[in-house]
Amino acid sequence: MDFTNKKELISILNEYGLRLQKSLGQHFLINKIDLDMIVEAGQVEAGDTVLEIGTGVGVLTQELCVRAKKVVAYEMDEKVAKVVREKVLSRHDNLELIVGDFLKSEIPIEGNFKVVANLPYQITTPVLRRFLERGPLPERITILIQKEVAERLSALPGSADRGWVTVLVQLFGEAKIVYYVRPSSFLPEPAVESAVLVIENIKQPVDVDLKKFLSIVKAGFSSKRRQLVNSLAGGLGIKNEQARELLEKCGIDPKMRAEDLGIDQWKSLTENFV
Repeated sequence: MDFTNKKELISILNEYGLRLQKSLGQHFLINKIDLDMIVEAGQVEAGDTVLEIGTGVGVLTQELCVRAKKVVAYEMDEKVAKVVREKVLSRHDNLELIVGDFLKSEIPIEGNFKVVANLPYQITTPVLRRFLERGPLPERITILIQKEVAERLSALPGSADRGWVTVLVQLFGEAKIVYYVRPSSFLPEPAVESAVLVIENIKQPVDVDLKKFLSIVKAGFSSKRRQLVNSLAGGLGIKNEQARELLEKCGIDPKMRAEDLGIDQWKSLTENFV
């Protein structure tokens, strides 16, 4: 079954009486080249367990089932999940379909797994935080998301696109954009462009108090356009002089901004802040 065939997809939607809900980020991929590129970027191999968030009618799910040993897939919309159950699950016994909110669910996977998903744009940050802050950690994350968000998550030190979630992601792994996707590749077309973001070499950070680390990073970005000495003082509730002493102890210019710092500098601030 070719879900990327627009006429066939519309026929399926009509068959099941489905009306796509923008509130759930339901934009289904209808470009076969883009679909293949996402799966290739995911480096899905025959022995892999793959986790997918937001199956839609199963465009990506079906391709993952063909390539992976096992696919664990989540879908919130019961009516849409019915399509996956009848059109994909009936043909692939390596699919475990979970109907419910991924963010409120446990992950029934033991051992290594990869994430490959066409994510509803509005849950990108909560999904990444779910993996990185709570675990379990995937060995690789490949997600199709809004272009601007992908650019923020992969932004290097010195870029104005950086935010505290950028730092969180880069604490655990290496983020990069590997492919851009046009709005015309979706049904219905989103109002923004998309990109495939890969996070690889994911590892649990060593000797880092994650809660303390994030509190300092968030403080640094709390007033993004201010000098770091001011944003840290305000965000951490300390005096400017204390913030200045902390920065100088770590060899960081107090006039720098949060976006300028790399992971090692944030680690140093975490280690030296008492």
